[in-house]
Amino acid sequence: MSNEFDTDVKYRLYRTISEILAPTISKKNISNYKILIDDNLLPIRVFYPRSVSKLDKVIIFIHGDGEVTSCFSKYGEICKNMALYTERLVIAIDYNKIKHGYMQMINEVIDTVVFLYDELEKNGILRDDICLVGDSTASFIITSINKSNRVNVFKEILFYPIIDNYLMINDNNSFIKKVKDYYSYIAYKKDMKDDCFNVLEDDNYKCSCKSMIVVGSMDSVASSCCLYYNKIGDKKNSLLKFDFLSHGFLKDMESDMYLEINKFLD
Repeated sequence: MSNEFDTDVKYRLYRTISEILAPTISKKNISNYKILIDDNLLPIRVFYPRSVSKLDKVIIFIHGDGEVTSCFSKYGEICKNMALYTERLVIAIDYNKIKHGYMQMINEVIDTVVFLYDELEKNGILRDDICLVGDSTASFIITSINKSNRVNVFKEILFYPIIDNYLMINDNNSFIKKVKDYYSYIAYKKDMKDDCFNVLEDDNYKCSCKSMIVVGSMDSVASSCCLYYNKIGDKKNSLLKFDFLSHGFLKDMESDMYLEINKFLD
């Protein structure tokens, strides 16, 4: 991030949302942008659906950390397919690896999400037509967004979310070990008690938006996903469990799997 901008650069950056929603004929399927928030540059990547005649439905995507699962290191193909099969504009938020603790990273992502929701609404996108989507370790960022009350999220989809690492403390399989190592990396021990990591034990946590949890039956986090679904229980919410799939299957999602996702989005 940088703190020095001239007037022309600021002007161009503040216009990006309008440009995203009104692409020129020469636009590419994928476009990189930087947005300006309080003199900080935050990068986003935009993935367009096949038809761009009416971009009125948007997914804001927050990625997990590919190094945790070793499933993939980049999310480009995932977001490209998501835009294709959902026929929605996908705005993927990029963020730096944690340097000064996880709360700084969370706050930067929340700032970006708040900015995008506000700017999209200013440009005629209804809040009900924006869906917040994240996978794996991005779930604790999304639950933090819900708790912040800074943005009114109407819809969210969590793919195989890591909701509560405490439930897996006695599990020694290789995936869970990587999750534990990840949390040790991003937070000091005193921070591990923060309810961002432990929403299942947070009696004050509420999720008012329409939520879908998507997980594979073979995933080590499936049980905690079910507990989270029961915690936020509401008829408008749904739990979608795919048989014989484990963590990281988002990269292999097929068109028929998106049928259920699209039912939720609509």
